[in-house]
Amino acid sequence: MPKIIDREERRDRLAAAVLRVIRRGGIDAATIRNIAAESGWSRGVVEHYFDGRDELMAFSYRYALSRAFPDASSVSSIEDPRDRLLATVMAWLPHDDDSRLDNKLWLDFVGRLHDNETLRGAVAEVNDQWIADIAEDLAACAADGRYRLVHSLATVAEMLSVFVDGVLISDQVYPERIDRTARESFVTAFVTTLVVPAA
Repeated sequence: MPKIIDREERRDRLAAAVLRVIRRGGIDAATIRNIAAESGWSRGVVEHYFDGRDELMAFSYRYALSRAFPDASSVSSIEDPRDRLLATVMAWLPHDDDSRLDNKLWLDFVGRLHDNETLRGAVAEVNDQWIADIAEDLAACAADGRYRLVHSLATVAEMLSVFVDGVLISDQVYPERIDRTARESFVTAFVTTLVVPAA
């Protein structure tokens, strides 16, 4: 009988190989040849599952950031809606080697968006999901009765998205000056100016 191949499992394994290559040698080291060698498969196998490096990198970006989403059950168990919102936002901040690598990958992609539709689509897809997640938490805050939003829900969601992008960039520019505690303090302060106690 022919061997049954799990296509998505192989694509995930190739994405994991991409991340290992980037961790060791940086984004420029993530060539098809190096990724094939890292995965233990031939270049032909890599190109069978992905239509070129950009598609592989876009998939790897989604794969990497899937680790950043908080566990749904752990977040939903937080009773206070503003605390749930904070947990959702905090999950996007770098806190270990994997999330710092994810952040570097995101920054590399952002720098190439102007001339690469594939990467732009991958970043937009993840960002849309992020905004949808925080919009859900913001709606819960607005409906709770204990809080009110100082602007419309859509405006607050976009403001939080832009703010977190800035925090992620600062993490790379000032890694020693702005540590995890400082980042979380900044985010908490910003969220509590947008979602305030009801009068």
